[in-house]
Amino acid sequence: ISIKHNSGKWFHLRNNDLAYVPKEIAIDNNSNIWISYLYSDNYSSSGIRFVSFNNITIDDDDYWYPENFINSDINDLDIYSIALSNLPDGNQALWVMCDLGIKGFILNHTYISEYINIDLVPINEEYYYSDLTFSEGSKIRVDKQENIWISTFDDGIRLINNSGELFSGNKGTINVNNYGILSDVIHDIIFDDYGNVYIATNEGISILETSFAKDFSSKSIS
Repeated sequence: ISIKHNSGKWFHLRNNDLAYVPKEIAIDNNSNIWISYLYSDNYSSSGIRFVSFNNITIDDDDYWYPENFINSDINDLDIYSIALSNLPDGNQALWVMCDLGIKGFILNHTYISEYINIDLVPINEEYYYSDLTFSEGSKIRVDKQENIWISTFDDGIRLINNSGELFSGNKGTINVNNYGILSDVIHDIIFDDYGNVYIATNEGISILETSFAKDFSSKSIS
């Protein structure tokens, strides 16, 4: 991983494992780095890697945890997208996308000396949206209210609320028929602070106005 320091210099987190097809990076509340990988024959293993770094300007104080240190069922799967969200109870969740669907895990950190042990506790034992097809290019994104947005290749967007529950009725399915977006082929999603959702489709960008705005202090009201 190459990171540009505020001094203008580039520094690196080097991994010597056979894992050369990274897809996405996420940083948790403890400044640890999560990286998703795809499998490539004789070139890269799949799953998720976890990196703990200290001083970014020092190459030797970063620790790449073994690929099987996480007690979960995702070690041998192609992970197309990952994201981290904050749950209403104060815990943080790691969301992963693979061929089986979407799964969320509560992060339980324990520290043994300077080393970290993480237990991933499933929010739901079953995969969300296991009936849909996900592939490279599909995304998981988190809005300003910690809701989970999931893009599909050709079936629009699906939503999971910030507590890990599905929205009722058609509220959790955003597609051409329900919301009039330009296309159901979704490339990416991004959010501003005011509840606007920008959806990149193969036909252009659709903008949805939602209530999922960033929380503002009452001192900001005038």
